Amino acid sequence: MNFKKIQFDSNDAQKIYENYLKQIKSATKKLSSEDQNDILMELNSHIYESSIKKEHSSNEVTNLIAVLDKIGTPSEILLPLVELQKDTKVDIWLFLQ
Repeated sequence: MNFKKIQFDSNDAQKIYENYLKQIKSATKKLSSEDQNDILMELNSHIYESSIKKEHSSNEVTNLIAVLDKIGTPSEILLPLVELQKDTKVDIWLFLQ
């Protein structure tokens, strides 16, 4: 499955989103490319689904920041997974649920 970036109307929201994607890629660089892609798609899905739920507000930047704050920073949420992956193969889907 191919990764598809979310497109925001606001340039500021797009920049925030792109920066978050870079953080995900940086936090997962020690993992296999398959695992990196799985994590990227899963977190992207959470961002997309949460953004749709907040669509009633007109401020994309505020909505996106709220969504990303709820998810957490990639380095914090992915560190335990990356550390576990060093020692044993962990089912990424179970970890991210």
